[in-house]
Amino acid sequence: ARAAHAVSLALAALSGASASSGLRGAGNASFAGRGACGVATNMLDFRDAAMSTYCGMGLDFWWNWATVPRNVYSQSCAWKTFVPMIWGVDAANSRLARSGAAR
Repeated sequence: ARAAHAVSLALAALSGASASSGLRGAGNASFAGRGACGVATNMLDFRDAAMSTYCGMGLDFWWNWATVPRNVYSQSCAWKTFVPMIWGVDAANSRLARSGAAR
């Protein structure tokens, strides 16, 4: 059976963002021209090699629809660029948001 995977790119416009933020290619130009570029995917879950590829791409953030990454990755950018998804209203949401931002 084939596993289902989802990938989507997101672009967040940041006030004062430079043209060098986002997916970096030749000349450090941004993929989108401005802002931050990220990816939403479950294909990084439990796959250290996939995370290594992601970290080499220079994207600014990623998420997997969970509150934490679903692996202990060897790449330091895994936690540094992860954005926790917070669903609904819960007393733990403040702690989750702070833990994601602290990395």
